[in-house]
Amino acid sequence: MNAVELGSLLRRGEISSEEITRSLIERIERDDRVKAYLTLMPERAMEEARRADKALKAVGPNGLF
Repeated sequence: MNAVELGSLLRRGEISSEEITRSLIERIERDDRVKAYLTLMPERAMEEARRADKALKAVGPNGLF
């Protein structure tokens, strides 16, 4: 799934930032051959995802995108 599709799902409330982030972290942990990051910080990523979900909920689906 690409970023545009994920954004659409986020706006419709069909997926959360936390779910997306968790999925990506799990994928990296399963297979990190690409290494497209300097340092993996899953706890911080999950905190940021929760903040993003709260912000989206506060402003509504059209407020952030």
